[in-house]
Amino acid sequence: MLIDEPVQLGRWRRFAEPAVVLWIAAATGAGWWGRVDLDLGRGTAQQHAADRVVALLVALPLVGAAGVIAVDVLAGVVRQVWLGRAVPWPLSRLLRRSRLHRWQTADTGVQAATDGDRRRRLAGRRARIALAEPRSPTWTGDRMTALESRVRNTYGLDLPSAWPRLWLVLPDAVRAELRHAAGLWHAAARWIAWAVLYAVLALTWWPLAILSALTLIAAVRAGRGATALITDLMEAAVDLHGPALAAQLGCADGAGPDLTPDTGTRINRVTRKAV
Repeated sequence: MLIDEPVQLGRWRRFAEPAVVLWIAAATGAGWWGRVDLDLGRGTAQQHAADRVVALLVALPLVGAAGVIAVDVLAGVVRQVWLGRAVPWPLSRLLRRSRLHRWQTADTGVQAATDGDRRRRLAGRRARIALAEPRSPTWTGDRMTALESRVRNTYGLDLPSAWPRLWLVLPDAVRAELRHAAGLWHAAARWIAWAVLYAVLALTWWPLAILSALTLIAAVRAGRGATALITDLMEAAVDLHGPALAAQLGCADGAGPDLTPDTGTRINRVTRKAV
């Protein structure tokens, strides 16, 4: 769906990201520079310094290019991990069981609560784990799964197959909002990739470890916020423009303009063909 599509994050990437990588390389080079053995003879120390300057000038563009490529690759991996698609099997099973146990415990508390305020608090705690019974090892994966489940349970609509058609009938303003939310999500994944790169380079210059930790914390928070935003917007798009999709596909219910489960079933026959 939308988060699987490539998103243009802006022209600033062409300049800002290589500049950041070059800055990191320079900082790392400064760490190497500080290791010049000044106890050697004057001529030897000067020769070592000159050699390091030449090596640094040669390495800077190479490190910049390699850094951008590495971030692109790592960001793709981060997105797949967030969605629960690239979590190694033993770990994914443990995470899924843990999330399911926590959710069921919270759900038991909600069902047992008799006081309205307490029930709402417990329901909020359950929703922070997952909006529906967890089936993914990750929070983001469950949020996307919950979106599909809510749409299917309410409208009988298979969202993954219907979404490309719905996208074509959405107003430009709605699509712009969805693209913006998707851009935030992709950007958060890239910043986690940057955090990994900072952590690797911190092996040669320790202050980058602090930058790595701060970037990771901010990126995780941003990623969760972007996930919540994009799923809310996608669900709202179905609520508001699902009837228009039904009309365009010739599946509208003659009894009224609302999107009903029967209408959703007819849409599924069109979007999924014989599947």
